[in-house]
Amino acid sequence: MKKRLLLIFCLFAACATGGKAMTRDEFASINIGESIKTVVNNYGKPYSVRSRGNDCDIYEYFEHLSMGVTIVQVKRYYIVVRDGRVVGKYVRFANPPGYEQIYTDDIYPNY
Repeated sequence: MKKRLLLIFCLFAACATGGKAMTRDEFASINIGESIKTVVNNYGKPYSVRSRGNDCDIYEYFEHLSMGVTIVQVKRYYIVVRDGRVVGKYVRFANPPGYEQIYTDDIYPNY
């Protein structure tokens, strides 16, 4: 019983790390010129923030589209920020490979 509770706790802790998942509608409601502080207050901490120099950062949020327990599509939402304001945004889609394709000798698979 203790092992099961520990496992459940670890799973919840693993899910709590990283950033917040965003939806398409939430992403669409972000306006160019909006303060990034407002975005973070409204939609939570991003999954990652990457600096591009010249006071330009890229905030990344994601959304997993699932069919049952299988993730069928991953949407990554990027918000381009300069001087604390949203100056651009874009989305990238990825479809995870089939089960048999995830096992490869390539140590850096492209998916």
